[in-house]
Amino acid sequence: MKYLGNTLQKEFDLASETHEEFSRIFREDCKYLGITSGVPTSAGDATGQESETGASRTLTLAEAGDSSNLTAFVIMPFVEREKTHPSGFFAEVLRSLITPAAKESNFTVKTATRQ
Repeated sequence: MKYLGNTLQKEFDLASETHEEFSRIFREDCKYLGITSGVPTSAGDATGQESETGASRTLTLAEAGDSSNLTAFVIMPFVEREKTHPSGFFAEVLRSLITPAAKESNFTVKTATRQ
């Protein structure tokens, strides 16, 4: 976790108080995608077990044109948990910024959501 925290801070300027949540979401996304090789199952222990937090499914938000096989899988918060962002902020970023930019770049845009 220390190495991951250093990387998140230095390379992505991600505040230290968000590192645990980032790690948890990353592990959940990897589990959902079936990527398990080399991915710890908990933040502090590569052999720990993590409880299920809810069912997920993949949504296709935009299809690539010109028979492109490029896919952008967007990983971001599902809901605002702090008052630093207004309600609907992340949905708007995904809808208005990320999806159009990726589609314009000829990517199929996918994300996951909780059911």
